[in-house]
Amino acid sequence: GICDRLGLINKVTLSPELENTQSLIALSNRMIDFKSSCLNFTFHSSSLIAGCSPFVKNSSDELIFIKKIINYLIFFKKKGLSIKTLSQINY
Repeated sequence: GICDRLGLINKVTLSPELENTQSLIALSNRMIDFKSSCLNFTFHSSSLIAGCSPFVKNSSDELIFIKKIINYLIFFKKKGLSIKTLSQINY
């Protein structure tokens, strides 16, 4: 947190609640480049409906949030990556 505030590192979370699509894709590309075996894309289900979370307060936020998810999944598909639930992952 301190390093992020000082501009020494860029703290990015793989979540559409906290990041824009470009940041999600940039982080994913870095993780892929570093041969990460798993990208954990997360969000609260309550964020899918306006007014049910602090991340999606109104219908405009809801549309933006859903577009971020769709655009990220399009990127994911173009990369040829597979989507799995946590119980499907073999380490």
